[in-house]
Order: sequence, then C-alpha cells, then structure tokens
Amino acid sequence: MIHIPCLGLPLPARTPRRSRALTLAALTGLVLPLGISPASAATSFRLDGPTIDADQEGRGIALRINPASGTQLDCDSLSLQAVEAGGANDLAIDWQASGCWSGGANLVTTIPAGLASGRVRITGQSDGHAPSGTASIDGTEVQALVGAQGAEASTQELAGSFGWVVPGTIPQGASGRLSMRVIPTRGASLDCDSVSLEVQDESGRWQAMAVDRGASGCWSGGAHIVSSVADRHAGRPVRLRGTAVRTSSAQPVMVASLEVAGRSQRVGVKTVSSADIELTPAPSAEASAPVSQAPAAQNPAPQGPGTTPTRPAGSVTGLDLPRIPWEGGADYYRAFPDAERAGWTDPAHFPISVWWGGASTDAEVQYDKSLGINTYAVTSPEMDSSLFARNKVSYIGSGTRNQSRNDPAWAGDYLDDGVDGRFEAAQGLGHLQNLANQLPDHRKVRYANFTGMVISWHKNNARWDTAATDYTSRFTDVMSLDTYWYSSNQCDWENPNGFAYQVPFAKKNCRTGQNYGRSVQSLRWRDAQDGRLQPVWNFIENVDVTVDGTSHHDVTAAQIKAAAISSIIHEARGLVWFNQSFGGRCSTGNAVRDSQRKDYPCRDQVLAMGEVNNLVLSLAPVLNTQSYEWDFGDGLDTMLKFHDGAAHIFAMSDDLTAPGRRTFRVPPELRGRTVEVVGENRTITPAADGTFSDDFATVDSYRVYRIG
Repeated sequence: MIHIPCLGLPLPARTPRRSRALTLAALTGLVLPLGISPASAATSFRLDGPTIDADQEGRGIALRINPASGTQLDCDSLSLQAVEAGGANDLAIDWQASGCWSGGANLVTTIPAGLASGRVRITGQSDGHAPSGTASIDGTEVQALVGAQGAEASTQELAGSFGWVVPGTIPQGASGRLSMRVIPTRGASLDCDSVSLEVQDESGRWQAMAVDRGASGCWSGGAHIVSSVADRHAGRPVRLRGTAVRTSSAQPVMVASLEVAGRSQRVGVKTVSSADIELTPAPSAEASAPVSQAPAAQNPAPQGPGTTPTRPAGSVTGLDLPRIPWEGGADYYRAFPDAERAGWTDPAHFPISVWWGGASTDAEVQYDKSLGINTYAVTSPEMDSSLFARNKVSYIGSGTRNQSRNDPAWAGDYLDDGVDGRFEAAQGLGHLQNLANQLPDHRKVRYANFTGMVISWHKNNARWDTAATDYTSRFTDVMSLDTYWYSSNQCDWENPNGFAYQVPFAKKNCRTGQNYGRSVQSLRWRDAQDGRLQPVWNFIENVDVTVDGTSHHDVTAAQIKAAAISSIIHEARGLVWFNQSFGGRCSTGNAVRDSQRKDYPCRDQVLAMGEVNNLVLSLAPVLNTQSYEWDFGDGLDTMLKFHDGAAHIFAMSDDLTAPGRRTFRVPPELRGRTVEVVGENRTITPAADGTFSDDFATVDSYRVYRIG
C-alpha cells in the first residue's frame, strides 16, 4: 500500500539544539584537556496555570509551552510545582504522556488533592525570551499560562567537554554487560545528547559501542550507559565522552565507574574519580569565545591567497571535530540476535531493501542481488522462504510460506505501514501497541514505515505533535518514511505546503533529490525527541509511481540516484525501494522483476537504482562509522566520514543555488592532500590555500571524495 503525505497547516521550522560539546583533543592515556566556554545566556521562566477548583483535584492537567520565535527550550530544566499559599512543592511529571523538544513541550501531571485555590506552575529555562503557553484539564483547554512573579534573572551557563579513559581494560572471558555511570558534581548538569561510550580497536582508533537503549538512561543529574561485551572486546580500553554545563565558573568534574559483568556476576570494577583526572582549561582564546550553533563557526579561516599550506607528514590518523549524533552503526544490531545472525552487525553490511519485491527462483534472487538488494521488506506470503537463506539475503515481514521463526534470514518483524496517516492518534498508537504485544519475542528488529504526517504535524496542535513523537519512539527499532517527491502530485500544487514540514522547502525545491534528504533530516529530528536514536531508512521510488493511475512525473535515472545519495548524506541508515507503479509507461507490480525484460520501458531507472545501490554497498564500512560536523562551504550538501586512514566526503550541490562549480574548505588535517574522486579515475590537486574545487553540472550531480 502506498501512502502520500498528509499535510497540516504551515508549521514554522524547529531546529534541534546543537550539542554544546567543544572539540575534544586526542586522548592519550588518562589526561584530556577540558575546555570551559560560555554558552548562550539562559533565561529562567515561571508560568502559572489556572486557579484550581475543588472538583478538579485528581484530574489530569497538561501545560503546553511554546518558545518565543528564534529561541529554544532547555528540556532538562523543566519542572512542575503545586503552588499554594504555604509555598510550592514539586509534582511528578507523567513522562508516558508528556513530551519535550527544543521547539516546545507538553508536560502532564495529576492535580493533587488539597490544591483547591492553588495553581500548577511550570518552571525552566530557554535561550531567549520566556515562552508562552496554555493549560488544559482532561483535554479541554482552560487558560493561557501567565507569568509568575519573581522569575529569576538571566544567568550565563558554562559548557565543558569531558572525556577520559577508564583505567584497565575489559577482562578476558567477559561476556555480558558493560555499565558506565557518570555523575556530575553539584551545580552541573549533563547534556544527554552528547554522552557516548567508545572502545579502542586494534589499530588504536576509537569506535562507538552500541548502547542498550532499554537498559540505559540519562538525565541532567546523571547517566547510566549500558552496552554489551564479548570476547572481541577483551583487553580493549573503554572511554566515556560528553558535555556538562553549569552556571558558575568551576569546571564540571565527573565521577564514573566501569562494571563488567559475566552473566550474573560482576568480574571487574574500575573507578575514575575526580582525583584521577587532570582538568586543564582550554587556551584562553577558545575559552572566551561563545559556543556557536552554526557549524561554520567551527571552521578555521582559510589561508590567504599566495600561501602554501604545509602538507601533513604521514597518513591521516583521525579528525578532531564534533560528531553527528548516531545510534551506533552496524553495532546497533547486536541488541537483536536474529539480526546479528543475519549478518547485520558486519560493518560491510548496509541494509538495502525492496518493497514487495518477491522472487520465485534462485536466479531471480541473484539478479536482485546484482542490483544491490540484500533485504526483502514485506513480500507475498506465498514466496518460498528457503530462497532467502540459500541466497544469503534478509527478510523483514510477518512470515512467508513454510517459514520458521528461526529462519536465519528472518531479521526483522514488520509492524505496519502508514498507521499515522490511516488512524486518529489514539487508535493508531493502540493499533501499533497491539501488534507489538502479539510478537512472541524481541530477537528481531521491529520495523514500521510512516507517512509525511510525522514530519509535518498541524501547527500548535499539541495532541498530534505528541502523537508523532510517540509513533516514532515507542514501538520500532528501525523506521522509515515515504514521501515520494518525484511522483507525488503535491509538487504540482500551487502551494505544496513546503513550509509545513520540519525542514521546510519552497515549491521550486519540491521535486528534487535533495528533498528526500530533507525528509530523512526531519525524521531523525523527530526520532531524537525522546533522547534515543534508532536507524532511519528512507523510501525512494525506482520508477514513476503514478499515484492516481493517470498523471505522473517521468522520473529519470539521474534523479533516482540523486534521491538515494541525498538520503545517505542526511544520515539514512538504509534504503527501501518502492517497487510498484499504478499506471502509465512504468505500470508494474514488481519493477525489479520486469527490468529483467529488455523491453520494459522503465528498465533504465531500475538499473540506475542498482548502480547507486552498489556504490553504497561498496562504501558500507565507511557509512557504518559516525559522521563529523563540518561546513565545506556555500552551495553544498555534504557528509564527512573517516575510515581506514582516510576521510570520505559525500557531496551534492544544494538545490537552493544554481548548479556549477563548488569550492570545498577542508578540515586542517586534510589540507594540502590530493583528493581522489571515487569511481571516476581522477584526482584533484588542492589550491594553494588548501581548498579544492569541482563541478556539479546539474542539481542531480553527486561526488564521493577520498582524502588520505
């Protein structure tokens, strides 16, 4: 079934708060310089709900707040109090029903007994003017929130990056859970988005460890990060990284413990205390500069014309740059035994699936594999399940003919498609919960696809906005989105409502490959609202969908490849190819299968899908590493990775400026080094100022560069 995005009213873009983490110096042993730098000024606010009547005690109350234009909320700072003549007492927040993101919050609690004539108050901080809001009781809006008297004045926060290596290594024979606990000193709070756990590999590089989201937790007052260990980790050092903030000039000292458990018994405990860590202030020039939310501010200024950068000696060993938040790459799937058995934890594996692809012979499956397809996402229940394992491909679905749940190819359980677009919120959430409850185990990844509604919710509609976060956070381990920008008639509307989306777009940018990347960026933003990340995949059509059976846009081979690369650049962790067309020249129930016929009118598009799939698979070990933040320059859409001694730059021109020549400003470690253009048998010699330039002839053009 295909679902076209359902649109709400125009919605202002919300931009998630960037991590306050400063650039970390390379770790050599236990000592890591810790930089303190002023963050943005924080405005403390207090907003009061309505006066409570006696008959309202025991009922649910929700306080919805919206930050002032251009400002963001600090979700960790929010709290609720019951305020009466005798003072104020904290109220427990129902986090199952509540939600918070940088662009708004909806906090729910129960009105306590004895609060008649009192009020419920919300307090917190934003990075600018105090927000506004409304209160509702049992779902009925009752009053706008009003500013409370005596709100505190603005204070200046200080952000510090921390990182250390835990003394000792993971013991031999440990096969269980690894637990890191971090506790900030009094007056400091953690930035949960910044906390990560890493292990050092044999080459000395630090690799992120997959976090057990169900067993881990993080809040402003501490974090408990849990991962799994196996024999391959034995003898390896572990480190914890992140950011803490406080409102005084003291440095945020941390305390952490490492627990390694073998089955149910702890076999080793290592402790790091403040006395073990030498905390060195960053250089004064860096310490006095405010942390910017713009990546460009992290870039050093290019050297002037006529200067020749010094070529770094030897190979590149890494990049000293902030990281893009991620879920852990291939290691993420270690939490799901059946996905691991299917090979998903191999860094050379990158999920590329076909929707209702189906095959009846080994030869057909091998043809599909030649097009880069390694996973079948939902297919006919009559398909012979033995084809999957015999041909070393994976299956996500509800079981096919004669398929045992122990089939080694069955890696994922399929929940449903487009529930957010087919149900009212409460019914849709209940439907997904029922489907999840019916599954006999959680050995497989749980997968669902959503429509554009989760990234384009109605403006100022708290119920729908909260539902969007619930849809994308409560049920799935992997999720995707279908917004078929090339095929959708939406792009032909006089107003395609592009500004209703989380990452907005103009009409002229609706039918571009870059808009597929915007969809991924928006869904990743939505996914991050609960503080836990999962892999986000993206749907792309491999032929003209012709959604209404008659009108259609002729999708070109170049556009198909551009949509895939844009999705990857915006951190898609998998691709799902919509494989059907409902009319017109490409009409088919299985485009991949029909492409085996040379007379199929849309065969070139399917072969283009195969070309870009195989490029992606060839770069899977690179894609399964954590990306870096870096702004290469104007008119570009890029992703930066580092693997096996080389940086990899995935690049397209943006669709906001005309295609043409683009100039790349590279990080300091890469200046003066020859640039290899992957797959084109050519290199680029950098200019004297360390930059390099290349041509992007069309909006669909893309490049992958390797610098080592």
